[in-house]
Amino acid sequence: MADELLGAAVAFLVAPEAVDHAELTSSWRIVEETGGRPCLLSIRDDTVRALRRLPAADSFEPSDGRQGATPVSFDALVLPCVLATPDSLRLQDAAVKFVREFCDTGKPVAAIDYASGVLVSADVLSGRTVTANPTLEAEILGVGGSWVDKSMFVDRSGSSVLVTGRSAGDLALFDAALVVEFSRATRQNQMGAS
Repeated sequence: MADELLGAAVAFLVAPEAVDHAELTSSWRIVEETGGRPCLLSIRDDTVRALRRLPAADSFEPSDGRQGATPVSFDALVLPCVLATPDSLRLQDAAVKFVREFCDTGKPVAAIDYASGVLVSADVLSGRTVTANPTLEAEILGVGGSWVDKSMFVDRSGSSVLVTGRSAGDLALFDAALVVEFSRATRQNQMGAS
């Protein structure tokens, strides 16, 4: 299969409370199924609690606390949505700094739903086009980005490819684009290293 992640280390940066279960597990599963190595990072070393759109879901242990992780350790980054408090991740300076530094590496980043708010806070959207939950449109425009009302959008105009999804209902398209773009970047990095 052309879209294989070839052992790529993919960081999933989440808030410790109320991460969207579907957005975390769907993308995690597709990364594993295509040969990637997902790694759960949290802004705290506590157990991460995921929520389903209805009752509470599961808990997950971080692979590595955010404090021990650096962008150089990973090939790609996924930002799933936080349901109950969508701003909880973007209000954490360390998380915003990690995302900004990750984007500066030129490695691909994927964000879905309210998680695109972290990209706003990291100030990486100037001149970029993304989709996100429609409530973020004004903020995206306010930092010099463009918002489109599409299920999924890929922006290749900057140093980092941005894969964005509008909502959990768009996970199939989002995950497919994530694999294509992460695979492309992994192949390019491996060719450049040889």
